Amino acid sequence: MTTTPTPTGFLYLRDLIQEAANLWTRLDRWMQQEGSTRPIAILRIVAVGILWTKWGHVGALHRVYPDVELSLFAVAFYVFSGLLLIGYKTRTAAILCAILLFYGFHILGVERGDRDLWVHHHTNLLKYLFWLLALTPCGRSFSVDRMLEVRAARMAGAEPRPETAPLIGQRLIAIQLFAMYAWAAIAKLDPVFLSGARMEAYLTEFYLGADVPDEMWFHMISRLFGTGTVLLEAALAVAVLWPRLQPCVLPAGVVLHLGFYMLLPVATFSATVVAMYIAVIPPENWEKWLG
Repeated sequence: MTTTPTPTGFLYLRDLIQEAANLWTRLDRWMQQEGSTRPIAILRIVAVGILWTKWGHVGALHRVYPDVELSLFAVAFYVFSGLLLIGYKTRTAAILCAILLFYGFHILGVERGDRDLWVHHHTNLLKYLFWLLALTPCGRSFSVDRMLEVRAARMAGAEPRPETAPLIGQRLIAIQLFAMYAWAAIAKLDPVFLSGARMEAYLTEFYLGADVPDEMWFHMISRLFGTGTVLLEAALAVAVLWPRLQPCVLPAGVVLHLGFYMLLPVATFSATVVAMYIAVIPPENWEKWLG
């Protein structure tokens, strides 16, 4: 008795479906993995510091009085961010901070025209960071909420919840970083940037003026920095999702963003991105360092 061989195309489709199912299973396991909540609590505290650095002066009432809208915004800004800093009603405070930043970006910035203060790529990233923090248990550690929970558990003669939780919120922060780096690298894949001409334009605008050296060594260094930036951003896009690469690539990312901060007017962008690295480093590594 002879059997009809299975068509090659069907086998290929079956293997493709199986591989997709395996990939989805690994992704689901990665998203649902549990870990320490201490790193995301540290990021919460650092994020409020960045927020005050960028817009702290907005909360000075002498700047906004007698504008009622801005006065209410200023009071809410410091009340909600202050609650988030100390970790009291943390999830609610994070949501309210995110709503305030959405209002500042889209209403005060876009609608009312204060674009210089509110509408930039780095302010957009900071706005989304607070939305993502609202999706994490960032009040489970280093917070007043944790202190109250521990005290209530001791009074009831029970053990408080461990400082662990699903890492899905931190995974979303990692995906946000991946998207930022991936699109930054893709956007630079043009002859102007790869040839070093964009780097030369930055040097001309901020440092050299019209005295640009027309020398081969200068053009080669500019091209090296242009191509190197694209390659490093592509590597960072992979590293934020692949912990094995992080010990080599993330320190280079810190140096890159430190260079951006020192050499270019990037405001709080560098600090925000480096702070977000806290969420992508495996929590077990943080436990070793904090222990």
